[in-house]
Amino acid sequence: RRAISALQRCSFQNRAWIKQQREILHLSRWAASVSVTQKVTLVHLKPLGWARPWPSYTAVSGSRDTMELEEQQALSLNWVYGSASTVSNNVVNLSDGFSERVCFLAAHTAVIFDKRTQRQMFLQGHCNAISCLAVTGDRDTIITADAGRTSLMVLWSATSGAPLVSIAEPHKHGVLALDLSPDDEWLATISAPDPETGEQEIALWSMAMCRVDSSARPCVASAIPAGDIQTCVRFNMNNVNELMSNGKRRVYFWSHQFPSSHRFKYYSPPLRAKDFKQSIGDFTHSVFVPGSLQALTATSDGDLVVWDEQGVTVQVGTRATDRRAIKLMRIHNSPVTVLTTIGDYVVSGGQEGFVRFYDPLLRIVAWFEDLAVGPIMSVAFSAAPPSNLASIDAADTINRFLAPDFVVSTSESCLVAVQSASFEEYDASRRRGAVILHALRAGAADVAAHPTRAEFAVLGSDGVLQRWDMVKHTCVQSRAFPKMSGTRLAYSRDGGFIVAGLQDGYLHIVDTESLQDIYTTRNTPAHVCRLATATTGDSVAISDSRQHVLLYSLLPYKNGQRWEYIGKSQVHHAEVVGLQFGESPSGQTRLFSLGADGRVAEYDLERSSPSAGLVLGRHTDLPPPTVPSALAFAPPLPYFAAYATDTLLLLCGEIWPQGG
Repeated sequence: RRAISALQRCSFQNRAWIKQQREILHLSRWAASVSVTQKVTLVHLKPLGWARPWPSYTAVSGSRDTMELEEQQALSLNWVYGSASTVSNNVVNLSDGFSERVCFLAAHTAVIFDKRTQRQMFLQGHCNAISCLAVTGDRDTIITADAGRTSLMVLWSATSGAPLVSIAEPHKHGVLALDLSPDDEWLATISAPDPETGEQEIALWSMAMCRVDSSARPCVASAIPAGDIQTCVRFNMNNVNELMSNGKRRVYFWSHQFPSSHRFKYYSPPLRAKDFKQSIGDFTHSVFVPGSLQALTATSDGDLVVWDEQGVTVQVGTRATDRRAIKLMRIHNSPVTVLTTIGDYVVSGGQEGFVRFYDPLLRIVAWFEDLAVGPIMSVAFSAAPPSNLASIDAADTINRFLAPDFVVSTSESCLVAVQSASFEEYDASRRRGAVILHALRAGAADVAAHPTRAEFAVLGSDGVLQRWDMVKHTCVQSRAFPKMSGTRLAYSRDGGFIVAGLQDGYLHIVDTESLQDIYTTRNTPAHVCRLATATTGDSVAISDSRQHVLLYSLLPYKNGQRWEYIGKSQVHHAEVVGLQFGESPSGQTRLFSLGADGRVAEYDLERSSPSAGLVLGRHTDLPPPTVPSALAFAPPLPYFAAYATDTLLLLCGEIWPQGG
């Protein structure tokens, strides 16, 4: 504890001094990494030593910028697997004909991935998970924003990844949605709702001011009427002075007269189910139809609500130019998760994994239904002209489908590049696109690193187990545990097998290479919460949600060995927060557990057997008000030389008694 405190008091800007202190305190790489990692977690991997969190970036590995930045960071990001699959429009396409790059979101970080060089560049600095992502039409500037305390809206150079301008707290609670005008001169934002009142604000920003002034404020701003949280905002491509937004049940049309007025005018047309004689699902996204006065709003039922000006059918109290719902049309058989435009096309993406293109009259023009990558979350188009444009005669372009190539992201964290010309391919396999980044399972329940190889395994909450190659960044093996949800994962000491703990008490010991079952059992109806493997590779211990500790061992059987259930014990009266195998200095394998009730227990492995069960050796209760949270074996370091004959445990807790 004294060693860790000394490191935390030192200046993180002077890494040479830290290295010297590590040698003085005789800390191993492991012990030092624990203390420094805790600090990095607090500052979200930003350059350390700065008074206030500030946007930082990590350039491509091996560049001078990277090495200079790493001198200020305790940890540097090397690679990102997966993406923010629950965020809508979580990817933008930076391809312009000269480069093939995409930028996608991954929690607090935006990642620029170059498909040709297979390298990633990281845009870091947000204290909260990024909620919005956009890029200018020339693919020169990326805009990110987050929602929460100390929120930021940052403009980044898409070329270098360097932050250009950082605007602190663009709204009180951050940004929930944003959109750029077609001419890239204006930026519209909708604030995240107030946690207590649900109040929101819509704002219009001048991009010219945002590019040069970090203290820039909105040119136009208005409060949004309470009652329905707005989640989407879009500019009218034909008139940048008009916008529309939508929540689940309301759509607002906004207009402004800046600089003569700094407030928005708005109206919200009513939409009643009885008007269309059918129920209407929740709204998801909205757009204006290119070259038309109409606007569209997608629903969770797969429908489009078509809004058009009232004209001569104007109702009392409204204007002829005000829009009203005139039609409801079905475009998907599942929720519409993406609605955007490119050129004269309206583009939709559905939860069934289909992408469809419509002309301004809402007639279907092209459809991509063979992608087979899961529910669509974003469709991002390249700035380069259509790939098949050069091979088509001018006379043939009139009735041909021509659109830029695009990238699709899905709720399964998969990024797929699709050529628009593949729509004309007869073979369905050639219409599926090319995977840019392999999908890491969404909702990872646990991760474990191989002890000797550059590999790691991921167990998803959906019951899918994957083994990944950290050098090639590809999934080398995968299997599913049907109708089960994963909870815990661990490698054996030699990496020969993987142990997967599942809900409802199921335990699978699988072969590392094939992921095929070696041993499967269920000895508790409760969920597996903790999992540990012995250093000798012949024992596995788990704890469940009912505070039981269970032991399994590899025992002699006939001419070989087989896994057997030893027994279980309940020593703790609160959650088991630590479960650890270790070795004493004499080489004896020992098993300890730590409960949130402050009890440390050791189990007698020599006396434990299938007939005797798991035998409790001894236990110790920590004095109150200790609230333990983690347990680990202390490494055999010179710092602990005075206790070389003892087995030492490192305990981590929230409150410790004075002098403890």
